[in-house]
Amino acid sequence: MEDNKNDMVEKRGIEEERDIEDKKKKEDEKKEEDEKRIVDNLKTGIGVVMALFLLGLPLFNMNQSENMPRISFSFNQPQGSNPKNGLQVTVNQISGGKTSELYSFKESRMSYPSDELVESYHRMGYYEEAVSYAESVQRDIENGKIESVVRGAWINGLLADSYLELGDYEEGKRFIDNAINVYREMGEEKENYYYVYYLQGKYYLKTEQYEDAAAYMEQALEYVDHSRKKTTWDEMREAYIYCDAGIAYRKLENPDRAESCIKKAYEIVSEKMLESEIANVYYKDVLEPEIRELFHASGNGAEDGEVKEEISGESGGEKEYEQWFSERFGEET
Repeated sequence: MEDNKNDMVEKRGIEEERDIEDKKKKEDEKKEEDEKRIVDNLKTGIGVVMALFLLGLPLFNMNQSENMPRISFSFNQPQGSNPKNGLQVTVNQISGGKTSELYSFKESRMSYPSDELVESYHRMGYYEEAVSYAESVQRDIENGKIESVVRGAWINGLLADSYLELGDYEEGKRFIDNAINVYREMGEEKENYYYVYYLQGKYYLKTEQYEDAAAYMEQALEYVDHSRKKTTWDEMREAYIYCDAGIAYRKLENPDRAESCIKKAYEIVSEKMLESEIANVYYKDVLEPEIRELFHASGNGAEDGEVKEEISGESGGEKEYEQWFSERFGEET
């Protein structure tokens, strides 16, 4: 009887996981369709503009008399939108000293749900654009326009991360607290709860409170290890946590734990570099510089406790680093 009960519980868990995956798949398909619609609309609009341009060429080639009609183009940002939201193209006819509009085309993402815009801009690293929708997100949460409270908490987390990246730590902390309160009300086992622990750690790392940073990073790693089956995006976030934890431990002069965390981050990122441009950029901009920091902090070639400076172009420095890297991380990807 007990075995049957366990089987039912396991079956229910599998079904719930399938439901989550199906829902995520549908959301991804919807986003792809929306992006395709934008591209198609842009192509259509640009096609119309080009047709009008070609039709206007004869007018340009005719006698440039003030009485002859001429065509002019203007390219502007749609009113009330952010720079990356869209483009407005206006075709004007100038005749007899008067200007009249022939055609105007614009494609704007202003009508998209605020939570989707925040998520999209955050993924692309457009943090200023992401936080520009902070008030809209809060209104949509209050009005029940966002599909669930957990979804709202997740978006609050993305806004918090965006503020931290922009250096606005006070505002970032406010959104972290918003997200944490919701997750705690819903129960700590909820999906993506690890992320707010990471954001707490990131906040303390940014504000140079390294002991607190390390403690929250460890909590985040504990939760992410027990989370649902991870996507590539989730795995990259896991790499971010390990890397930032390594930075905190390096600052705390705990080289063994720092190296352990950075090595784990490298293992994740190196596996993803062939399939993800995000992984390549992250390795180049963040992870590799941190690995080199570890190399210097380890005191290689140091005398009397002083860290040997690597000189660009000096034959010994780079070779020494490569040997150290190979011993600890294996062949470089």
